[in-house]
Order: sequence, then C-alpha cells, then structure tokens
Amino acid sequence: MRTTKHLNKIELDKILDHLNENLTDFDCLMLNILVRTGMRGEELMRMTYDDIDLRAATLQIHAAKGSNDRVVPLKKSVLNALNDRLKDAPLFGGVQPSAIKKRLRISLKRILFRIRGQGYQDLSLHSLRASYALNIYSNAGHDLLLVKELLGHKKIESTMFYVNIERMNQAKAKILQAI
Repeated sequence: MRTTKHLNKIELDKILDHLNENLTDFDCLMLNILVRTGMRGEELMRMTYDDIDLRAATLQIHAAKGSNDRVVPLKKSVLNALNDRLKDAPLFGGVQPSAIKKRLRISLKRILFRIRGQGYQDLSLHSLRASYALNIYSNAGHDLLLVKELLGHKKIESTMFYVNIERMNQAKAKILQAI
C-alpha cells in the first residue's frame, strides 16, 4: 500500500508557528491556506478574489481533479489576509504556477529544517493535504463522508487512502503497546 507522510495536529501547529520566520508574507499565507484547507497545489493556483466568502468564513475551491468544486471553512484571520492580498492585485501576479509551487516547496523545507530533529524531512506539499484529511477524520468522529466532501473526492475509495494511513498507524501503535 502506498503511503504519504503526514502530521498530527500538534505537528501542524508547530509548522504554523514557524511560518513567520524568514518567509515572505505571501509564502506564509499560501502555506497557511494549504495546511488549513487540504487544497491541492493546482487548486491553490486557481484561487481568485471571488472564491472568498468573509461573511460565511469559507473558501470556494475549484477542483483540479474530478471536476468537484467544494467549499471549506477557513479561519477568519487567514481569509482576511487572503482578501487583503487579492483586493490589491492578482494573487500570483502572472508568475507561472510551477514556480509558485517550487517556491512553496522550498519554504516548507526551510520550516522543516528549523524543526528538523523530529523526522519531517520527507514531507511534501501533498503531505499537508494528507495531514488535513487525517486531522478532520480524527476530530470529526471518523466521518468519512465529511472528509470526502472537504477533499473534493468523487469516490469514497480516494478518501479511504488517507483513512487507511490512520488505521495503519493505530495498528502499529497497538502492536508497540503489546510488546
């Protein structure tokens, strides 16, 4: 079975705490959005001012895969920062999406380097999506349909990939306790 590295809530909070250290406001905002929404990189690249609903504290995500648009809740402070950024100029200002994703991967690696010693070296931008999925699953009473909806999956089997990571980790923990 393929696996994706992921972080628990405490580890995600640690990354969020380090976002402001030597990163641009733009990089901080983009990584914050990825951590808090489970967006794919392609979805982030499609984001526009019209996707923000400050009143409802939600963000409309236009699907990169499966043609499933979705709406996710997002912290007001992040939405306000995003709104301010988009009000003044296009979010990415004509920069190629591949360059933005490369820049965010480098920024994530810088953060991980600062908190290294904890085995985070193999994390990717997609690891943030997996972490989001597993944290929603764990904190929402193992509601698989909610996770499916928030990730924008058409098929429950796609969502099960993330849940199987959690189940595998739980099984490993039980084995270690028994030893």
